[in-house]
Amino acid sequence: MSNLFNITDFNINDTIQQKFLCKKHNGQNIFPNLYWKINNNKKSEIDFYTLIMEDPDAPSGTFVHWYIPFIPKKFNYISKNNINELLVGYNSLNEKKYHGSCNPENKIHNYNFYLYGIKGDLDKQDNNMKKEFINTKSSNTYELLLKKNNLKIIFKKNKKFQYKSS
Repeated sequence: MSNLFNITDFNINDTIQQKFLCKKHNGQNIFPNLYWKINNNKKSEIDFYTLIMEDPDAPSGTFVHWYIPFIPKKFNYISKNNINELLVGYNSLNEKKYHGSCNPENKIHNYNFYLYGIKGDLDKQDNNMKKEFINTKSSNTYELLLKKNNLKIIFKKNKKFQYKSS
């Protein structure tokens, strides 16, 4: 079995539904449901997961819409049923929540959802390191922090979606 990462509310090459957009585009800022299956030989190495949703096409540079840094390995999904059990990090608006697509009119933006499986003992990390992780603002910065803190990426999956506002 290969590793699987799916966003159940989006289909590849489909338009992102309005309810997942920001309020400026008459959306509801509702986050999509996600799930994953990891093959058993990799699953045993994973201590936690991380999710990052970012827009690399934002005018001011990469914009993080959603960031969940320390998803316990007991979970293989994110939905309204477990979101309150997860520590949500800051998005690019310094909010600890999902922020829907809000790109300028008639512009196509790409949205990357990254799911990481990480090996490393968080209990041995100090609070300053955890604060650094919660405040990270891109997948590149996140990967640098992993390396700096001797945490290992066991796998990284990416799903890409596009949205064109009208």
